[in-house]
Amino acid sequence: MGSKILVVFLMLGCNKSYLEKAPITDYNPDGYYSTTAAAKQGLYGVYDMLQKDGTYNRYMWSVVHGRSDDGSEAAGDSYDRLKDFTDDASTPAHNEGWIMHFQGITRANSLISGLEESTTVPDADKIRIIGETKFLRALYYFNLVNIFGGVPIITKPLSPVEANVPRNSIEEVYKQIETDLVAAIDALPLAKDIPAAEKGRASKGAAQTLLARAYLFQSNYTDAARLSLDVINSNQYILTPGLIGFRTNFLISGENGPESIFEVQYSEANASKGWAQEEGNEGANWLRPGFLGGWSGEMFNKSFREKGPARPAALQGIDSTDPRRNYTLTVPNTNLPVDGDPGYMIPSTALPQTSAKHWSTAGYQNGYNDAIDWIVLRYAEVLLMRAEALIEANVSLDEATSRINEVRSRVGLSAIPAGKTQSELRDIVRHERRIELAQELTRFWDLRRWNLLTEAMKIAEKINYQPKFQYAPIPQNQIDLSQGVLVQNDGYK
Repeated sequence: MGSKILVVFLMLGCNKSYLEKAPITDYNPDGYYSTTAAAKQGLYGVYDMLQKDGTYNRYMWSVVHGRSDDGSEAAGDSYDRLKDFTDDASTPAHNEGWIMHFQGITRANSLISGLEESTTVPDADKIRIIGETKFLRALYYFNLVNIFGGVPIITKPLSPVEANVPRNSIEEVYKQIETDLVAAIDALPLAKDIPAAEKGRASKGAAQTLLARAYLFQSNYTDAARLSLDVINSNQYILTPGLIGFRTNFLISGENGPESIFEVQYSEANASKGWAQEEGNEGANWLRPGFLGGWSGEMFNKSFREKGPARPAALQGIDSTDPRRNYTLTVPNTNLPVDGDPGYMIPSTALPQTSAKHWSTAGYQNGYNDAIDWIVLRYAEVLLMRAEALIEANVSLDEATSRINEVRSRVGLSAIPAGKTQSELRDIVRHERRIELAQELTRFWDLRRWNLLTEAMKIAEKINYQPKFQYAPIPQNQIDLSQGVLVQNDGYK
């Protein structure tokens, strides 16, 4: 494991105006972070790892959405094994996911260590950059702990002799995530105070939102409710108005918009230049329908497409009358606004299970990659987290109902009436998360924390699912590199 984690800190470039910097290919870590410019280069390198195949370009949506009852496909190669649970410890996709996330953590550790030792970077710059880096480290660890369970906690640069670090428990990893995010909240600016040229950099609201999600995932409903309310009361975000606003969130024209809290920034810098060039969003072309030249690498399972009223509410699919259906699936003969063509019509020959999210234009001009960002956190989820936390705590149920109705009314759905019981509202908010946040990388994790994975996989006809698959296997390559220090998850050989 050590040789994989302790990757030489290479700046591979990034994206958008604030990330398009010259690459660093050789540096001496001792005293390197002596200027704000050097510290920003280090920061861009931490962001850069969010763009890779092992993070948001392919792995994340394959292992979270594709593995869930919403998904039926994945991103080619060994990623295809994830969707139907034929993967194991030797599956290359898991090894790539492990490596890319830990490379992000390694870069973060190098930057934090260097800045803490620097006496020449102005304090204001140092505080913000360290806070931003801790947010990113927390995000990498949040993904890892939800994919693999307990993983090694590494928060400083390690020498080769220190590199074989055993796994920490899930609880310990979450504690580290919380520590980083609390520090980030104190250090980061509000979204309104981030200059236009730096849009996309992490804000206080991003740290608060991720921390609220971390608390919710641990059933800490009091703190989840508190943090989500802090985001709401900050008045930094709104639901992008109207049904068209829901769609706009997933277009280039809507990037970093009023509802966006944090998104992976992609650009056209290297789009169309081939498989290895990842400034553009390769994942968008996996998701793009085949009738538009894409690879249709992710389709929605019939469990999502069909309502299934006999199922538990949390496992019901999208209703045919839900306005979000036509902006989530490619429904034949319906209007799907895209960048450059708000009147674009889905052809009658379209496969209705194809994704309508996460690709931006009807034209296919960018080769392997697209410029569209990937939204990680948005305001609609904050409202639903606040509602769920209140419901599970069985307090302020009228407010919980109101928060759900904010999300529903934005797309023209009727309001949930007041006076519902805790049990009724639990069903409602779980179903609302499924529909509103479809393909936004929470579904598999939601099912696990609700203890609904086995039932959901049966409905989705994923016959290979076993309880061991609630967490992915630790990659065998990493176990071998650690000389057995890393221990495999239960059920895997």
